[in-house]
Amino acid sequence: MGLVYRSKIQERREYSLLFFLTLKYMQKVWSLLRKCKGRISLKRYNERVIRMYNQSFEECIQACLECMKACNVCYDACWGEEDVKMMAECIRLDRECADICAFAAKAMQSDSPFAKQICNLCADICDACGNECKKHDHDHCQRCAEACFKCAEECRKMTA
Repeated sequence: MGLVYRSKIQERREYSLLFFLTLKYMQKVWSLLRKCKGRISLKRYNERVIRMYNQSFEECIQACLECMKACNVCYDACWGEEDVKMMAECIRLDRECADICAFAAKAMQSDSPFAKQICNLCADICDACGNECKKHDHDHCQRCAEACFKCAEECRKMTA
């Protein structure tokens, strides 16, 4: 009996806390609406913010995915070159770059609170990979370098 009574008390406290938090949230919403004075509805404001937010992320996500694809193609092609030892650094950076680009895209898609820091790291790794690929005359390396520099630029725009 005592345990059942205690759990009902806990349940009431949880509902009270939930009600209190909901009330506080509604007070903030109403104060925001009063500040707007009918100029813009909260729904329209949220739509504008989400549209701007998604558009900036979308360009960066697309650049990351294109870079990941170019790095994977370059990685595979480098293994087929005659002097693989000369391509060792390129192969290593291709792998790291493809991995961080995939991770950055996922972080942005899931709205991670660390997306900006991850994108900043992604930009640094993309620059390193692009600089290494730029040293080689192979077509796949040149395409990879171009994709890496574009991704680094988009990631830096996103973090600014």
